[in-house]
Amino acid sequence: PGRYDLDDQRLCESARRYECGTLTTVAAYGLLEALRLVNAAGVEAISARVVQLAGELCTRLRDAGYPVHRAEGPGETSGIVSFEVPGQDVRAVAQDLERARVLVNPRGGRLRAAVHAWNAGPDVDRLLEALPRP
Repeated sequence: PGRYDLDDQRLCESARRYECGTLTTVAAYGLLEALRLVNAAGVEAISARVVQLAGELCTRLRDAGYPVHRAEGPGETSGIVSFEVPGQDVRAVAQDLERARVLVNPRGGRLRAAVHAWNAGPDVDRLLEALPRP
């Protein structure tokens, strides 16, 4: 293993034969930079931003008449927001939203939006503007 210039290389008899052959150096450097970015922004700040933006999305969805399903107890919040679009096929709605450059996933008869620290208020606006009215 590790020699790639052989015409007749015997594979290991164990599951080791399925291990990756080479280190993905580019991915390792990308991960390093991503970790530096996360550490510079601060994990707590990122978490607070995600919870704040997801909360804003929940409030605005509820105000617009969409039933929202989200764990909101102490320590249960996340950037995942699931909501219903009453009377609509959520798969079709997800496709329409994708054409409007808004990405959500249909899951169990609901739409699932996942916000993160790189999202902003205008992203929430675009989602709400592109949704069919309940």
